[in-house]
Amino acid sequence: MPRQAVKVAIRTRPTANFASNAISIDTGRASITINTAQKKKDDAIHVDTSGLNNADTLFAFQFHHVLHNASQETVYELCTEVVQSV
Repeated sequence: MPRQAVKVAIRTRPTANFASNAISIDTGRASITINTAQKKKDDAIHVDTSGLNNADTLFAFQFHHVLHNASQETVYELCTEVVQSV
């Protein structure tokens, strides 16, 4: 079996308490940015900052795919190759 790199796909599902003022989702660039300085008291954001500079308030993450509020069908279509290989 040939070795393949791991690909990461993130599916976000906003809720009524979604911290839209602190989380920026760019599906085109497949990135998520979290600005903990922008969060409100009632926002349910938790970023594990252990091992990081606690002065940082901006965290940027890059993935292979970011599916914001995507349907189950969309996720399945994107991950068909993974599903087939299992």
